[in-house]
Amino acid sequence: MMSDITGLTVNYNTPDLLDRMLTGLRKFYDFPVVVVDGSDNECYHQTIDVINHHNNVEMHHFNHNIHHGPGLAYGFNFIRSKRIMVIDTDIEFINGGIIERMDTELKDESYGIGDVQTVNLKGFNVTGKIIPGDLSAIPYLHPAFMLVNRNKILLWPTPIKHGAPMIQTMIQIHKDNADVLQHAEYVTHDFRERDKVYISHAWRGTVDKTGGYHL
Repeated sequence: MMSDITGLTVNYNTPDLLDRMLTGLRKFYDFPVVVVDGSDNECYHQTIDVINHHNNVEMHHFNHNIHHGPGLAYGFNFIRSKRIMVIDTDIEFINGGIIERMDTELKDESYGIGDVQTVNLKGFNVTGKIIPGDLSAIPYLHPAFMLVNRNKILLWPTPIKHGAPMIQTMIQIHKDNADVLQHAEYVTHDFRERDKVYISHAWRGTVDKTGGYHL
């Protein structure tokens, strides 16, 4: 049996991606989902139609593009469940089992679990070795698909408006205790390899759909 989990996604003008993600999710999972939406008027009404076609999904709409990081921060503060499953709208579910696996492996004392990459201070991927106190290579839990402990995520800075929205969070965690980040190789595999098992991620899905990062 899984823990008390709420899903969280941030949507901006991509009702089609949101619908595909929720449709796939609902094939395997029935936990509640919070959609933080900053779509313009036309896409907002399309998004309402999407929400109404899926059970146990609630939308919090802003009359402006709230952006990914601030949208996540809003969800982190609003949701009260033990754990929050963060899912990009351009995630496509292939098989079930991945969230159960992450939930089983996530320790109560950890920040979260998922694909832990290595980035620099600007959030760009680097290949350097992670060394405690060295900010040239920072462990970065990617928010495209991560499971986090709510009582732990609020101990560190919340996501920001940035191309790498978790960057300030990860810098502080790297300074304090990088052991609270758990790497799940099977998430990394599905992010990077062709023979995907659980999920597929378009990466620039929202960017390509909406014409830019909108920073």
